[in-house]
Parts: sequence; structure tokens; C-alpha cells
Amino acid sequence: MGAGLFSSVALLAFASVLLGPGIASAQYYPYPYTPTPYYGPSAQLVITTQTASGTTLPPSTTVTVTAPGASLSTTPSGNPSISYGAAFTGDTHIITYVPGNYSVSAAPVSGYTYTYSPGCTGVTPSGGGAATCTVTASNYAAGGATLTVYVSVNNIANNYPYSNNSCGNSYPYYPNYYGGNCYNNYNSYTPSNFSISVSGSSPSPAVFQGSSSGTAVTLGPGSYAVTASNVAGYSVSESGACSGNMQTGESLSCTVTYAGSGYGSPYTSVPLSCSAASSEVGLGQEATFYAQGGIGTYTWATSQQTYQDIGPTLNTVFLSSGTQTAVVSSGGETASCSTTVTPGYVAPNIPPPPSGTYYPPVSPSSVYVAPGLPNTGYAPQSGAGIAFALIAILAASIFAYPYVRKAFAFVLS
Repeated sequence: MGAGLFSSVALLAFASVLLGPGIASAQYYPYPYTPTPYYGPSAQLVITTQTASGTTLPPSTTVTVTAPGASLSTTPSGNPSISYGAAFTGDTHIITYVPGNYSVSAAPVSGYTYTYSPGCTGVTPSGGGAATCTVTASNYAAGGATLTVYVSVNNIANNYPYSNNSCGNSYPYYPNYYGGNCYNNYNSYTPSNFSISVSGSSPSPAVFQGSSSGTAVTLGPGSYAVTASNVAGYSVSESGACSGNMQTGESLSCTVTYAGSGYGSPYTSVPLSCSAASSEVGLGQEATFYAQGGIGTYTWATSQQTYQDIGPTLNTVFLSSGTQTAVVSSGGETASCSTTVTPGYVAPNIPPPPSGTYYPPVSPSSVYVAPGLPNTGYAPQSGAGIAFALIAILAASIFAYPYVRKAFAFVLS
């Protein structure tokens, strides 16, 4: 133990020899470190804040002096600027600073404007000196500044219809048809549909409807901002001088742009309706029904079967003659349409073009209607599809034949 104690003491002694000078010198610089004071020539700026004759007394404000070493004491500091509260009652403050560039500014007060004497900005010679600055507050004269706000509306993204599926407009005889009644109801908005507000020093008008030719707003000096209302289906952006600080006599402009962002919510929809592709079909022939309107999902029902969520088109075969009705439901609405089923073959009746927009119209004489089978709302099957199905059934029959034969033999035995 004695040897270990001796070793520890020796190690500490050796460390103190190596680190001792550093420790001793650090004691002269306590934390936090304070810069060496400036002992050269200094300059002084006498600042007075007052109110102009006939002006109501404004609230106190903040005065900022930007100058090297600016200080409210008798010696310069290490700061590049200093701020203090000042009243416009003839308040006087003396700023001491290192000779060089200096400037004075007062924070805006709503309803008032300032004038600065020549001594509020300048350069002090290196030898020092003194200067005076007077900041005078005056009542704002109405109409002294103007902000013109323009509103622009871009409806390009909204000027196209919903897809056939979402509108329920499905016309297989006219595949390029797009119904004209499922447009977003915001695509006709103009600047006057949007509300604009301006905040600041006594803006007039403070709230107004937009205008593409611009709305002139008079306001006092100081901070201001333009706020545009938000409308579903549109994005909004601002450009120009839409916020900032207004000076007396200034004339600035701001442009607010509304851009259609696609389908808004809600959108203009049409009542659910139903129509038959043909007023008459033959017994065993396929009957086709179309739905328009709704919300894009449809449930159909006939006297024979119910078809859940199959889309706006129903293809079905009726097994009995007479008047047959199809009922479609979508979005809480229902509609019905009928066709007459007669014995024998009835030539397909191609309906006239639906009213709306065509890109371009399809000539009915050029339309080929593929042979179809009854289904649950899917399109008619092609000849190739039917042939494939028959081959698959035949192959399955050949495969199952030995097992079926054994089963019959077992039963008969």
C-alpha cells in the first residue's frame, strides 16, 4: 500500500509540473470571457423623439441605433446596435459609440408616420464627435399610400368532365362520348367569386371581392398583409408586394392567383337515371341498360337476379316475354327502365347519339357489336372467348369421363 500511495503522489506531482503553467494562466480569464474595453476616441448621438404640432400623442415605440459599440452608457460596448423604448413626449437618449457609420430607425406605429432629421444617419470621423437626431411623429393622412390588389383565376385544370365511369355515362355504341353534365361546378368561377382582405393601418376597403382589373386600397404607413380566401377545388398563390411595410406616398401592387386543382368537392352531379339500349329485344337475346348520374357504383336488379356493384352498364337475358324492368341504385337514389321481350329474333336497335360532346362522333354504321352472353354487368364476350370456354369444357369432360363412368358403374351395381 505504501508503494502504491507513493506512486500516486509522484504521478500527481509530475502532472502538476506539466499542467501548472496552463492552470495558472487560465485563472486570469474567468468564464464568461469579457472583451477588452475600448479606450480610444468615442462619439455621441443625442436622439429626441417628439410629436408634431396638432398631432395626437402616439403610443411609445422602439428606437434602434445601428453603430459600432452602441451603448446607453458613457463608454462604447461590444455590440453593433442597441434598441430602447421611447415615448414621443420629447424623450432624449444619449448613445455612445465607436466613430464610424450610424443610423437611427423607429418601429412603425399604426396611424402615424415619422420624419427624421439629417443627423439621424451619417458617418462620425475617427477622432470622435457629437451629432443630434430628432424623430418626429405625425398623424397619417388618409389616402397617403395605395395598394392595388389584382385577382386572376385559371380554370384550365377544371374544364374537363369526369370519366365515364364516375359519371355513369357509358355508351358502347359511342365510345368517344363524354357527358356534358358532370363537370366540376367550380370551373366557371371568376375573380368576383373570391373574397380578399387587407390588414394594416386603416385599410379602405379592408374586405372586398376580387377583380381582374384591380382594387385600389388606401392605407397608412406601417406593416400590412393581403389574405386570400380558400375555396375547395382551387389552389391560391400570391406575387408582388402582398405583405411588408408601406411608406407614406407609396403605390404598390399585389396579384392573387387562383388555379383550378382538378376535381373539387362537392361536384355537380346529375340525378340518377336509367335507359334501355333498345325498346325491344327477342326472347333469349341480350338486353342492355345504361345508368347515368349516381356516384360511380351501381347495383342492378331484375325479376330474375340482383347484380351488386357492377358498374353503369347491365347486360342480361330475360327468360320470359313481356315487359321487363331493370332497377338501378346508386348513392341512395334509384331509377328504373324497361324493354319489351318478344318471341323470336329482333334486329339490334342502335340508339341515336347522346347529347353532349363528341371527340369525334362514331358513325353507327361502323360499330361492330360482338356476340354476347348473359353476364353480371361485364361487356359482351368475343367469339374467341366463347371458343376458349367451349374447349375448356370439352377438356374437362374428357378428363372427368373415366371417373364419371366408374361412379355410374358403382351406383348401378
